[in-house]
Amino acid sequence: MFYIGHSWGAQEGWCTLHEPGLADAFVSLETTMEWKTDTAEVRDKWPHVLEAITTKSYPMPILLVADTEGEPPFPLFKSVRGDLRYLDPKKPFAHESYTSAYLMRLQGEGRWNVPDAAILREQEVVYEALLDELLYFLQQQEGVPLSAPKFRDGDPFHRK
Repeated sequence: MFYIGHSWGAQEGWCTLHEPGLADAFVSLETTMEWKTDTAEVRDKWPHVLEAITTKSYPMPILLVADTEGEPPFPLFKSVRGDLRYLDPKKPFAHESYTSAYLMRLQGEGRWNVPDAAILREQEVVYEALLDELLYFLQQQEGVPLSAPKFRDGDPFHRK
């Protein structure tokens, strides 16, 4: 069983998945804390998440994904006890872009005005690559033999 959470859903994962047996793998999609460096601000806004990532151990592999406009590891997650893998899109990737609903607006192009269509198309490329990475990560956990995703225009992620 896998747990995939985005934003608040990812924060909930960090707060609960340290309990053994809840999930075999965890995908954390941008909690909104990945680029933070001020623990006082994080403690004020997300005290339970900060406590969890600094005091708990996680018994499953974790794929930690966020656009920090930098390279992993993400500052506040450096001390997490567990098997962490990081993905950070090389191109800017909006917080809402982790959801297909955000990108579905592209389907209306030509029928109604989509003023940010060019930006959405760039986001869609990274989103498709992210889906390939998620599938690869989850299949690895199931022991499915496969090769890592290959990308036409080079790897779109910073990794660690």
